[in-house]
Amino acid sequence: WQIQFHLGPSLFGRKLDIFTNHPLSPDQKFSRQTYYQLAWNNDVASFRISQAGSFHYYATDSNSSSTKSIASGYLLSEPELTIGSTGEKLPLDCIQCQTVLSKNLGPISTWEEKLLVSKKSGYNMVHFTPIQELGDSLSAYSLSNQSKLNSSFNDSNDKPATFEDIEKLTKKMREDWNVLSICDIVLNHTANESPFLISHPECTYNCFNSPHLRPSYLLDAMLFELTLQ
Repeated sequence: WQIQFHLGPSLFGRKLDIFTNHPLSPDQKFSRQTYYQLAWNNDVASFRISQAGSFHYYATDSNSSSTKSIASGYLLSEPELTIGSTGEKLPLDCIQCQTVLSKNLGPISTWEEKLLVSKKSGYNMVHFTPIQELGDSLSAYSLSNQSKLNSSFNDSNDKPATFEDIEKLTKKMREDWNVLSICDIVLNHTANESPFLISHPECTYNCFNSPHLRPSYLLDAMLFELTLQ
């Protein structure tokens, strides 16, 4: 796909500079804070979409001493999904997805036979809830360690499951079963007993960085005291 910017009638006579954080060549890595200026060619500024994701663009007035944006927006580039060993394209409107509770899948060695049910039921995508280590509440989205796998995935002989095991299975699903996979990453939910929060208490809501919570904290403390009495 090619994105083109044209000057509308209300902008005739003005010279604009347009910037985007979408890389201008396929070999460039995306960095949200890095912007590239587009070149004008016959009153058209354009670039080719080479990556999927959400990208920002903005325009400035070249004749102004100010670098402040006078217009901006976002564009969304949809991913191109492929399945099978030959890379057959799967249209986005053909996705049939089933969600599985990862914490209930058990040892990694038993996943394949369980996930085969989704394949044989006609699904072409499996959505996994978070696969990382859970907190004491065992809520599927309350993680105690974002960089470790859930220990319930370990086999009975205490062989620890690894991210490589997950990758191997999802690759087999994609290439042999024609089934894609998607997994939640949880960046804003952390178990309250997480070692990360103990070392970085400023990363959570508390009465110091969120003083508006103090009345709620006092009420909760009073109710707790009443319960003890």
